[in-house]
Amino acid sequence: MNDLSKQKVDKYFLHKRKNPLFFCDYGTLKHLRLPFNSHSDYTINRILPLYGGTNNLEGLINNLLNYAKIYGSCRESKEYGFILETTKYRYRSSGDIWRHCKSVIPELTIYEVMDKLKEMALNKRVSCSYCSTVRKKVFYTGYNGDYTLNFKDEYGLYLREW
Repeated sequence: MNDLSKQKVDKYFLHKRKNPLFFCDYGTLKHLRLPFNSHSDYTINRILPLYGGTNNLEGLINNLLNYAKIYGSCRESKEYGFILETTKYRYRSSGDIWRHCKSVIPELTIYEVMDKLKEMALNKRVSCSYCSTVRKKVFYTGYNGDYTLNFKDEYGLYLREW
């Protein structure tokens, strides 16, 4: 990603939430954690082997997109416990995917996630479309054509500019 594209992404996230997202059963807002006992276990070397091998960010993203079919996305709040942001059966934006990845790999950057999503979409391993409701490019498992590559997203960028 070039510097101008990074500036657009940085500007977009200037006033957006960047805290991690977790999956939850939104009927009860029961918090779901991946199978670890503490945040110290949320390291790239401990979790990524569960998703298909060491340093397999693609495996992690695919699993997150599959979880999104079953569970809602929640963020933690000191005042309210968990706050539902997205219901189940919804596609997820690059920002949502990054925030979910951050619950597992806190040091992961939005650019690393965007680079991997771009690679996956251009190589037809994931689909994306533009959601006019949330005004964002959203991703989902499976391949459903590349007609959405010619639309700008929430950052004002085409996918190829990522």
